[in-house]
Amino acid sequence: MDVPFFLAIFLLSHLLLLHSFSAKEDNKNQSTCPKSFDCKPLHHPLDFPFSNSTYPQCGLRTVTCDEPLSKIQLGKEGSWYDVTTEENLSGNIFQIHDQFLQTQLETESCDVFKNLSFPNTSSVSFTIYHPYLSFKCNKNFDLKDYHFKEFHNYTNCTDYNLYYKYPYHQLSSPATLPPSCSVIQLPLNLSNTKNHNEDDPFNLLTHTFSLELHLSEDCLRCYLEEGGQCQNDNQKFHCATTNKGIDTPAN
Repeated sequence: MDVPFFLAIFLLSHLLLLHSFSAKEDNKNQSTCPKSFDCKPLHHPLDFPFSNSTYPQCGLRTVTCDEPLSKIQLGKEGSWYDVTTEENLSGNIFQIHDQFLQTQLETESCDVFKNLSFPNTSSVSFTIYHPYLSFKCNKNFDLKDYHFKEFHNYTNCTDYNLYYKYPYHQLSSPATLPPSCSVIQLPLNLSNTKNHNEDDPFNLLTHTFSLELHLSEDCLRCYLEEGGQCQNDNQKFHCATTNKGIDTPAN
């Protein structure tokens, strides 16, 4: 028998065995992932894209359910946040308590006026639900500029001034924002609005706020059309179904 031909047959057989093993693993992963997960602190079960710590491989974000207060991890090896309400978690909107942001607000640190960043990936992303828009401009920007004529301003930060409106309306970014200015999105304090000090922007913000989780089209297609579950498999986004597995780029 010709040696190259023999090697080709051997390699082809090996690849077929690997594919068969991968399919069996998909079936195994799919069969071990329940449709919902018990979570006693929230008083109702969780479902995809969330999972509990017993089945971390079955969802995109893990919620702890074995403590008096549930916590959620927004990114791999990232910070854990207290989940402060049980409503809407199954609808991809949930409320968290940010301890670090609380400290910044209490100490009136100007670091508060940075866009809150979350560990977004190509499969899942987060946005503040009903964010509060304000504007940050360099110190050399004219405080009387017409762009922010009806805005409050806060000038006690070292490198920039802040412009904002209150009472809050669905404010949109000006069509022609000055080049020395940028838009920031922060969580608005919606409680006890009558006692808010409009001249104190720290008083208008909150460390407890709602986030909305968004799934990518690939993940939605996997879950809704393929009947599969979006999983993390060796740092890759993986659609595990009973029939086939589809690998997509790493997250």
